[in-house]
Amino acid sequence: MSKVPDYREIELTINRQTIVDQVAAYLYAVGLVHDDEHVTNIQFKELFGASTTELAPIKVCLKKQQEVEITHYG
Repeated sequence: MSKVPDYREIELTINRQTIVDQVAAYLYAVGLVHDDEHVTNIQFKELFGASTTELAPIKVCLKKQQEVEITHYG
């Protein structure tokens, strides 16, 4: 079996509306947006180039968590 690398990168595109929906859900969950308010849009200024782009290219950088060794004394 080949060993899984400790670090890898994933490049993909995600539909902009999916990101908007997830950010809006987070804002409701942490209480920044109240239950009686409705998120109509979220603008990503210059983050993905044009804020009206339907597909957002992203790069996810992942690092494998290191195992922690516990030593018991006594």
